[in-house]
Amino acid sequence: MKLKTPFQIIFLFLTTCLCLGLAGPVPCRATTPSGNNPAQDGEITLPITLVGNHILLQIKVGDAPVSAILDTGMPVEGILLTGERDIPDLNVDFAQKVAIMGASGDPVESDMATNGIIEIGSLKLIDQMVIAMPRTDQPRLHADAVIGKSIFGNYIVTIDYDDQVLTLQDPAYFKPDPEAEVLPLKRSGGFITTECTVVQYNNQELQLTSIIDIGNGTTLLLDPESSTTLVLPEKTLATRIGRGATEDIMGHVGRVKSIKLGSHDFADVIVNYASTQTNYTQQNSDIGNIGAGILKRFDITFDYGQNLFYLKPNRYFDELFDTNMSGILSSNLRNGTYEIDIVLEGSPGSLGGLEPGDIIVKINHQPSSEVSNDQFGKLLRSGPGKQITLGIERDGVRHDVEVTLQRMI
Repeated sequence: MKLKTPFQIIFLFLTTCLCLGLAGPVPCRATTPSGNNPAQDGEITLPITLVGNHILLQIKVGDAPVSAILDTGMPVEGILLTGERDIPDLNVDFAQKVAIMGASGDPVESDMATNGIIEIGSLKLIDQMVIAMPRTDQPRLHADAVIGKSIFGNYIVTIDYDDQVLTLQDPAYFKPDPEAEVLPLKRSGGFITTECTVVQYNNQELQLTSIIDIGNGTTLLLDPESSTTLVLPEKTLATRIGRGATEDIMGHVGRVKSIKLGSHDFADVIVNYASTQTNYTQQNSDIGNIGAGILKRFDITFDYGQNLFYLKPNRYFDELFDTNMSGILSSNLRNGTYEIDIVLEGSPGSLGGLEPGDIIVKINHQPSSEVSNDQFGKLLRSGPGKQITLGIERDGVRHDVEVTLQRMI
């Protein structure tokens, strides 16, 4: 693919990770309207919504309202529109082309502008890069866009998962919470990293430099090909672990004995293992990608200027680590139904008679269009022994299937 821009490749790893990399900076400027300027009042607070483990912000791009996932894995200024829907009134000039490279697969040619205006509460960010991927055939995210460095690179950012509030502070006014643990972070190639310790069930200890990625909805992504000491657990599930811009990311889900971040230990943790090196891991020597499955257990503050972040345990800290207990993986369809993509052999879904291609039209006797992807995901993790009734359509015929959840790893 011939690109019409000096900017080369952007990486996108959807669902499991939302990670971007861009070869070359884009100049952007940030301003704030009068009446709520962090330079005067010190801070701005914004409501957030948690969908799965993702943080959603309601913002504006031009005159268009947009829901955006907040992501430390996006290392460039601006916003990426992921093609979930057509968005009018962006008020930008898409004069360039750029290639979006998924975690695997071929690049996707996308439109790029550098004159975007992004409003986040009372903040107005001008001359922002706006990249628009082509419209997808089916929804792949529960948001329109991804935003990261435009926020993290300009402010001290505190994410309060308990109260679902985002606070942006002028560094001159920042006072750390004395009860929070402070840890160093490093910035490399636009990403931020930290150190963590993983103990496998063979008692082999791994010291990892891991990318801090709140856009990664899982706990930890590991790449077995990057380390001779990293091994798959005896019991794993071979399944889809995420979605790229162009195709699914396959791998294994298993457990490690423990993960330590700072002074905090987590036991019997579910992690994802990439089956092969992705385009993402080929570009990064780090073998860990620590995600919101762990990070959301803290109220967390990022101070990029001082290369520090702060952790304070919250109400999610002691939650058990669990995953989908049905053995089915599905995709949202634009008519509000779900299509089953994968049914794991010997899983509750398989034992119930579900097959790939089945369309889920009802969930516990409720129309599937009234059950969000987040709600459905929580239901599939709701605990062993829980019985779920799925109304499915196969070859034009509808019937109910009973699925009794069980813990498979």
